[in-house]
Amino acid sequence: PVLFYCLEMDNVELYGKFIQGMTKRTEEMLTVEYLTKPDCREKAGIHNIFFQEKMAGESIVSVIKKIREAVLYLGVTQVYFDNLQFLTTGAQDENKAISIATKALKEIAMELKIIIVLISQPRKLMGNAEIEIFDGKGSSSIATDCDAYVSLWRKVIKSTTMEEDFKSASLSPFIKIRIVASRRSQGGETGLYYEGAHAYFRSIDVGDEKC
Repeated sequence: PVLFYCLEMDNVELYGKFIQGMTKRTEEMLTVEYLTKPDCREKAGIHNIFFQEKMAGESIVSVIKKIREAVLYLGVTQVYFDNLQFLTTGAQDENKAISIATKALKEIAMELKIIIVLISQPRKLMGNAEIEIFDGKGSSSIATDCDAYVSLWRKVIKSTTMEEDFKSASLSPFIKIRIVASRRSQGGETGLYYEGAHAYFRSIDVGDEKC
């Protein structure tokens, strides 16, 4: 069983994204009738994924409490948390808050013997620079506290110096996935292709046009 803890989307939106990615449907096909079918979760293969409702003013203390309850009552063995920066937004010292959060999540993972995948936003990078180990936005504890640091990178196809234009720039559908650092492996990298219309990743085919 997996717990997905998202601070950016509500559960309805998140559930729809999971269904879309697993069933390869477009957003137009995700009708209320389809999403509310009793067997929809099972057919999509997400019957063992639990979504934690986001709460206003969520703190690391409440997050740890909910993770502990999910392990105890639902048998959860993996937790995906999206994302670290949203958890610490508004803190007087955000870098310190991030450091406290990463250490607390590492400790609970070791105590309960579970896997925690912590999603973090990168700091602003120049041009098409790839993410390196200390490029996590905020404290260096993001890199030092984790057992494996994995980056996902997409090339910007169209970029300008204007902030508003850059935010709407086109991104390559090719995703580079790289183990930047790991305590238990030598690292490595691979690639996937993002099917944006259906919100899922797939293997790169020979016929895919390179961007």
